Amino acid sequence: MSQVELFDDKQVVDRDYDNPMVVLYGKGPNEKCKTCDNLIQIQPGQNKYYKCELRGITHGPGTDHRVNYRACAMYKKER
Repeated sequence: MSQVELFDDKQVVDRDYDNPMVVLYGKGPNEKCKTCDNLIQIQPGQNKYYKCELRGITHGPGTDHRVNYRACAMYKKER
């Protein structure tokens, strides 16, 4: 479990739950989203944006997805 202790009050934060898909579906295998078949890359010009197909695709930053998130339970190994 990746945890970080903050400040002197010893508050513990579980970094796995930064991924909104882990919050929704639960933790998956010990993999990163960058190896999941549900992750797609959108490149309108010189910038690259990553989106998870399960979150829905919008044309804004609200559904941008980090490739180094921990995989959720809906993880599909890349072909």
